Amino acid sequence: MRRLVALLRNALDYSKDRVFPGGCFFAATSADVDSKPGPVNDAVRTALATWYGYVGAQARAAVAAGELTIDQDEAEQLAFELVALDEAANSRSLLLGDDRSYALAAAGMRSRLLAAGADPALLDGLVATA
Repeated sequence: MRRLVALLRNALDYSKDRVFPGGCFFAATSADVDSKPGPVNDAVRTALATWYGYVGAQARAAVAAGELTIDQDEAEQLAFELVALDEAANSRSLLLGDDRSYALAAAGMRSRLLAAGADPALLDGLVATA
């Protein structure tokens, strides 16, 4: 659970801190190339599939360790929702010029993990910050 929370917190911080102008490089690039076949599309798809898979693997590991009370099939849905919150925060922050979306995403992630049976003491990294 600690690894999953750290991944989520770092993903939010990566986007919020504007490591790249325009927010998350992969979100910006995927929006541009998602319907254009070719090597750039292939590379972005591979990178994002790896990221999604890694978040999913950490969710499944938390289930296997007994840190979440959901089953392995539900872990895939959980991972999807957690990544979706991160991506929505990035998009909304850029569009509206307001970092509040990161606090909302962190709160949503925390809420979703609590609903999946996570120990609240392990979720301090997802305390909503402005």
